[in-house]
Amino acid sequence: FLLTTIGHSGWIKWHDVSIGEYVAGYATGFGPSRVLRHNPVNAVSHVGHSNGVVTLWSPSAGKALVSMFCHRAPVTDLAVDRAGTYMVTTGQDGFMKVWDLRTYAAVNTFQLDQPASCVDISDRGLVAVGVGRRVQVLQHALTLTPSDSNSSLTYLTHAIRTPNPNLSSGAGAIAARNALLSNVSVSSVKFCPFEDILCVGHSHGLSSIIVPGAGEPNYDSFEGGDPFRNNKQRREAEVQSLLSKLSPHMIGLDASFVGTVEKDVKMLTEEHNAIFRVANQKELDKQTKKSKMRGKNKISAKLRKKQKNVIDAQMIKLKEKQTAEREARELKKKQTEGISEGTATKKGALQRFLTRKS
Repeated sequence: FLLTTIGHSGWIKWHDVSIGEYVAGYATGFGPSRVLRHNPVNAVSHVGHSNGVVTLWSPSAGKALVSMFCHRAPVTDLAVDRAGTYMVTTGQDGFMKVWDLRTYAAVNTFQLDQPASCVDISDRGLVAVGVGRRVQVLQHALTLTPSDSNSSLTYLTHAIRTPNPNLSSGAGAIAARNALLSNVSVSSVKFCPFEDILCVGHSHGLSSIIVPGAGEPNYDSFEGGDPFRNNKQRREAEVQSLLSKLSPHMIGLDASFVGTVEKDVKMLTEEHNAIFRVANQKELDKQTKKSKMRGKNKISAKLRKKQKNVIDAQMIKLKEKQTAEREARELKKKQTEGISEGTATKKGALQRFLTRKS
């Protein structure tokens, strides 16, 4: 019962259609957008922008929960699978990418013949892509590994044809028919829930094709997806949905907290702090005590370090002068102690009565 809209103004807004109230609205900051999908698991809105960025929004947050740079060109369309695990995006750069919403990393990248205009994912994981006037249905696109061959990727291909006009035979009729075919372009594709039917919207109307194995045969009637319910059951299901409706501000990336016991604020804060400490422990271990070296970045210090190993005539003369001064100091020290250089002191019988110089 939550209506999500976005338009040329670049504002994403939420309205509660059950009571007719405005819930929230925020500016995306990326300009106009024409691509909007929601995650069926956590009800987070996915918005594609003209700069190749896909943002995730919730009415409880004033800014984007996640910003993902997906393409180097405007995003043409995106789709999220039924389990809320994978997201498929297409862009004007001619690429189709599969993203893992658990790690926000690209799983597979496919290059198309030309930029795709629309994309959708079936209940069983088939991906339908509209390219020009053709619709391609891909299998194993979400779980394809590099070791698998690309030959088994295409499941089926369908080309949209215009209704046969009442044209006479001849070259003019063939030219007119080719002109009509060149004007056909696919604008949207959508799988029917629990059915093997793919609806295709194009420039000349609406078409439907059969895609075997696209629908989910084992449906869960408690999720409100029973395709065989009558009008009375549908009304009762609507009343039950209104009574069990959650607040829009509970929408978030993690939907596992719904139906659990609320934790104490103090205990929750302690758990978060413990997680932060463990995450930052590696960085704290790498930190070393920084030695303070004052003046190491001065120009004079840099020049001295640069000229330290340079040997020239001036450096040789300076070293000889330092050696001579060192020898003179040692000689003076020996003379002060009463020992002359190059001669040995002779000890006599009366030498012990001489007074020693301190």
